[in-house]
Amino acid sequence: MRKKFKQRTFSGQIRYYYILLFLAVFLMCGILYAVTAYRMLSDSENNTLQYSLQMVENNVQSLIQSVNDSSKIVAFQDTVQKMLNKKEPLSYEERMELQDTVIQTAACCDGISSIYLFDEEGESYLAGNIYEVEEIRSWIKDTSGYEAALKEQEVENFNYAVFTYQTGREPEQNIISFIRPVRNLDTMENMGILAVNVPYDSFMATFSAVTGQNGMEVAVLGRNGEALVSSGEGAWLAEEALEMEEGVYDVREHYGNKYKLGMVSGDQGTWTVIGAIPKNEAMSVMRQYTLLNVLIVGIGMILCVVGASFQTTKIIRPIRNILSSMKKIKEGKLERISVIETNEEIDYLQQHYNQMLNETEELMSQKVEEQRMRRKYELSLLQAQIKPHFLYNTFDSVCALAMMGRTDDVYTMMQALGQYYRNSLHKGQEIITVKEELNIVKNYLIIQSFRYDDVFEAVYDVDKEVEPYPMIKLILQPLVENAIYHGFREHELQGTITIRAKDDGDYIKLQVEDDGIGMDQEKLDQVLNRTEDNQGKRFGLFGTIQRIHLYYQEEQKKLVEIQSEKGKGTVITVRIPKEKGEENAQRISDR
Repeated sequence: MRKKFKQRTFSGQIRYYYILLFLAVFLMCGILYAVTAYRMLSDSENNTLQYSLQMVENNVQSLIQSVNDSSKIVAFQDTVQKMLNKKEPLSYEERMELQDTVIQTAACCDGISSIYLFDEEGESYLAGNIYEVEEIRSWIKDTSGYEAALKEQEVENFNYAVFTYQTGREPEQNIISFIRPVRNLDTMENMGILAVNVPYDSFMATFSAVTGQNGMEVAVLGRNGEALVSSGEGAWLAEEALEMEEGVYDVREHYGNKYKLGMVSGDQGTWTVIGAIPKNEAMSVMRQYTLLNVLIVGIGMILCVVGASFQTTKIIRPIRNILSSMKKIKEGKLERISVIETNEEIDYLQQHYNQMLNETEELMSQKVEEQRMRRKYELSLLQAQIKPHFLYNTFDSVCALAMMGRTDDVYTMMQALGQYYRNSLHKGQEIITVKEELNIVKNYLIIQSFRYDDVFEAVYDVDKEVEPYPMIKLILQPLVENAIYHGFREHELQGTITIRAKDDGDYIKLQVEDDGIGMDQEKLDQVLNRTEDNQGKRFGLFGTIQRIHLYYQEEQKKLVEIQSEKGKGTVITVRIPKEKGEENAQRISDR
């Protein structure tokens, strides 16, 4: 996999990186969105459920409080207390007066369908449908609620028993009856039973707003957990309430659908409101939002990939042009590229690539010129090595010595001449050791000492450890020759030539010093600029300096240094690099 990736083009790698980056960002955003959305959805469900249950509980509380208030108004009426407290049967007028009191009270109460007042004998005084009275009377007496109501002792407690039943008429009407005893306010003895009847529709109105708005199902439970009233299919919530705690929201399943349940208790636990919000609907909305977000992110990702590809192409085009130009360099063609404006970095790369080609072309021209100069100096060096006039003069000196019978001197001079040419020619090689270079100078000075007797004296100051180091040949001999001819002979002077070879750190310091006539600055400039070099008949000082810089190409430190003072002499110092000397010289020699 990694090998295949490395084999891809640069543009392919960039696109691959972009796609991986976008996928990673998309995955992280998706996970973050899912976690956040789930938490927000759960919190929203809990808040909605809590708000809705509190609203229903408040409405139920208000309705039951209204029922309580109505029952107290009836039970505490003077007429009711007076009539029910009589021991003898009521007259017709009294009965009608009691009936009117109940009817007037019922008319003032909203949400109440009927009120039934029963005395201890079972006689009824009603405000409602008269044909229901016998059914309700028998139903009350047959239930435990009647007995519970009779046992109530505390008048201020206002507890009540709740019953549900259906009337026998068509259509059937569900009614919830709230029953309480009517007591004598003086003796607190039971004088009768009061039933306040509330239709289902009144209870349904307490939570119709929440059930119609978000599909919530609600059930109102009695103190024993029985379902008093419920919306739609909400009766199943009574069973779920047995396993729930108030303030805790649970997820339950009912007929394949998931609901989030919550409940809240009413006044003193006499009733409980439990509600359920369908999660399927909420999840459906969440899926829609999720799909929308995925679509938006997908479109954004496609646009980003397209934009990245476009930007990558802008970057790659100049690079491809550079690569194409670089391939042509192998063929010897230095072809400049057309600068395509993209961004600061790529523009800088293109411009400096063209600049590099210009500098390369200039360097190649310099190398060609350097090669030409090298061949020229090699030819001059070869001519300097052969030196016909030097040979003629040497042979003339040998002949003169022979004529004088100085055979030992003839032998010495001829041996020095042979050694001189053997070391200087050196089988055509450019590199010799410092020791061999010193031998060339020694043999040259032996020959010149016979020719110019008593003109100069040679002194050597050499560190033995520098003798094995390599260097280019014939560096010292032209300097020594320059000292003889320009320092002593032309001015008919005598003096000393000192040749030194010293260790100078990373360099070998070679030095030729004479105490001859010396030069002023003007004369030195003429020599260095080759305006005077014995009419070009000798290789000379200028050519030697050029050879040194040509071979070693050392720019950080000056390799040749000349110190001269008119009337005092001249010191020429040459520094040969130890490590780079052989490498650079051999590189140039192998061309």
